[in-house]
Amino acid sequence: ASGGPVVIVNISRFGSHGLILTPAAGPSHDPEVLVVGLPAAPMDTVISQASTLLAARQRSGVPETGWQAREEDRHAVFGVLAWCWEAITEPVLAALGYPPNPPGKVEDWPRVWWCPTGPATVLPLHAAGRHPRTATQYGAMGERAAIADSVAGRVISSYTPTLAALIRARARPAPPVRQLAAGVPGAPAYAPAAGPLPAVPAELQVLASYLPPPAQATQLLGQAATRQAVLDALPRHSWLHLSCHGVQHPADASLSAFLLEDQPLTLADLVALHLRDTDLAYLAACQTATGDLGLLDEALHLAGALQLVGYRHVLATLWSISDTAAPHIADAVYAHLLHPDPDHPKPDDQPLAARAPHALHHAVTRLRQASPGEPLLWAPYIHLGP
Repeated sequence: ASGGPVVIVNISRFGSHGLILTPAAGPSHDPEVLVVGLPAAPMDTVISQASTLLAARQRSGVPETGWQAREEDRHAVFGVLAWCWEAITEPVLAALGYPPNPPGKVEDWPRVWWCPTGPATVLPLHAAGRHPRTATQYGAMGERAAIADSVAGRVISSYTPTLAALIRARARPAPPVRQLAAGVPGAPAYAPAAGPLPAVPAELQVLASYLPPPAQATQLLGQAATRQAVLDALPRHSWLHLSCHGVQHPADASLSAFLLEDQPLTLADLVALHLRDTDLAYLAACQTATGDLGLLDEALHLAGALQLVGYRHVLATLWSISDTAAPHIADAVYAHLLHPDPDHPKPDDQPLAARAPHALHHAVTRLRQASPGEPLLWAPYIHLGP
């Protein structure tokens, strides 16, 4: 907990608690664990809230879903975010003494690492809050007031699947930056139901404006983005950006995969690699941190796998993301990764993966400002790592 408290959200049939690991204090250097009871989050209720969110997410991807059903689902998602705030995250932040709208720059805000267990792994704890539900309400309140009663209005959130994963990520040095970017704009022949992603070329153009190939990056687009080409290139690059479909395999989590041009790149493929000098992975793909519903405590998802093979920082999503919004999110993220002050960039600014949690916070803030009434659009983005 050297960078800030780690909150293990322990959901159990014996009771639910927030176990808050805080930095070492006193001559013993032993960390302190604060225990916050979560009586409003019993196992059955957490499962119910997770099921509500999963159902809304599933229907959002069905074109035949009518306007009335989508509106009901939109309010259901806002309801889940409000419940998460009242039952889980607000009691934790209150115990830590974090007030709304901390002063100063976002880079100076306190940080919190969330480590959920059981059905809480489905919930977007980082996006929890009582949010205004329409653009009109949001505009009348203004950004700071609109997020005052929310996690995003008080701290910078990150996730870790385990305490050991966070310790390992902190211990790795940051290597020189060279990026591998792979994008698949068309539906792969082996997975036509995945559908095309027409904004992928624009997203890779955004990346090239910040890390131009071939000096700072290698880009594999369309037919060049094959499974073998990506596997061959990974050891030579410290940063990875994947812009494609991602899928979770319900029966065998090791078969969860990124859908590349010719074959899927599976979790098993990634775990089998012995990569060195890896730093940042940006997964602009769907369902990269969803996990397997049969093994919620095992962190068997694509983002967790990339941390396991050596990436210190991973930017991922809890559910399907908007193809249209992806280039804008990437633009905002990379602007902050490369420049301490993107509004006043300097020629000698250097890319730094350690800026990833704040870069994502800025990007999601911009997306929420543009579409405040669409929580499924801005709530899925998460950061894993130190």
